[in-house]
Formats: sequence, C-alpha cells, structure tokens
Amino acid sequence: MVRKPQANLSGSDDIGGRIVAAAQALLADTPWHRVSLADVALRAEVPLSELYRRYPVRPALMCAVLRAIDMKALDQPVETEGSLRERLLESLMRRLDGLVPFKEGMRETARDLRRGHVSALPGVAMGAIYGNYVLGWYIEAAGIPVQGLTGLARVKLVSMAFMGALRVWLDEAPEEESARSMAALDRGLARIWPLMHVRNPRAEEEAPPEEGDPQPAT
Repeated sequence: MVRKPQANLSGSDDIGGRIVAAAQALLADTPWHRVSLADVALRAEVPLSELYRRYPVRPALMCAVLRAIDMKALDQPVETEGSLRERLLESLMRRLDGLVPFKEGMRETARDLRRGHVSALPGVAMGAIYGNYVLGWYIEAAGIPVQGLTGLARVKLVSMAFMGALRVWLDEAPEEESARSMAALDRGLARIWPLMHVRNPRAEEEAPPEEGDPQPAT
C-alpha cells in the first residue's frame, strides 16, 4: 500500500524542528512567497523529499511555522489579575510579541502587495485564515469562552481589532516597544467590547448585594 505524505504541523521531533527553525530563519526578513522549499530544505540540511514527506503542500509548512509561534506564546498563562478586557489585551499582545522576529519579512510582504505583486496574496490569505482560527485560543487564554455562535462572533470582532493593531505594529520602530500598537489594540477592544456580551465573574462576585437580596449568614 502506498504511504500518503503526512503533514507534521508541530515540528516536534528533531528533523521537524530543524525544518520549522529553517523556515523561521528565512522568514525573518523574506516574504513567504519568496521563500523556496528548496532553500528551506538546504538550510535544515534535509533532503527535499523529506520536506515533501512532512509538508506535502506549502500551506502545511506555513501553518507549522505559525503554530510554533503560537505554541510558545500560549505556553504561559495570562498573568494580569485585571478585568477580562485587560486580560485579553495582554493575551493578544503576546501574539504580536511572538511575531517580532518576522516583522521585516511581514513588512516586505506588505510592500509587495502595495506594488501589485499578486504572488504575495496566497500567503497573506493563508495567514489571515490561520490567524482568525488561532485567535480563539488567545481569547480562551484570557478566560473568555468562544463556543457556539456567540463565540464565533467574538472571534470575528477580536480579529478586526487585532488586524487594526497589526497595521500599526508593522509601522512601529523598535524603540517604540509596541507602545502605539498596544494603544491601538486597547482602543479597538474598547470599541468592540459592548458587542462581545462578556460578563466578568469577578465583578459579579465583588458587586454589593442589591436591596432585598438575602445576606450571607454570619
């Protein structure tokens, strides 16, 4: 029986890790549509056939690279003890921080799009589709459920706020330390928050009882 190629989206073993690391190194300053799979295999020091066996299509390798970034960002719990909106802000900023090593490559992609290079469109579209999916994990990390139709609406709203902040982030200089993009993200979250229909359990616990409510026994 012919063995079908299997995409390794985690890069968890040694060879897979080398391939993902090689792709990440190339993407540091090069747009995805300019990175050849042969260059990735050469940098990872693996045969091109091994790269094909693990990632039979280019989007599979791109997902592996993005997933490695997000796994690292989601590895630690959100630390702030503030409101759910503050927790969501911290969670989403971790994703922007994880993208810092690839900022120049992303800027080059944006420049190519402005120049009318249609070859950049598939990678951008794939990144947007993946990003829309993975943002649900960052919302969950902040303690906000994303199940059901309400969850889908929350992901869509957060995606719009995040993309607005991402555009600001791409134009930021290193010395700004993401100050402008954080402010843009905070403003975006403030705009969508009334539509998120999120109830803060901590606020409900700390709210004083209304008149007529039974008082706790002492």
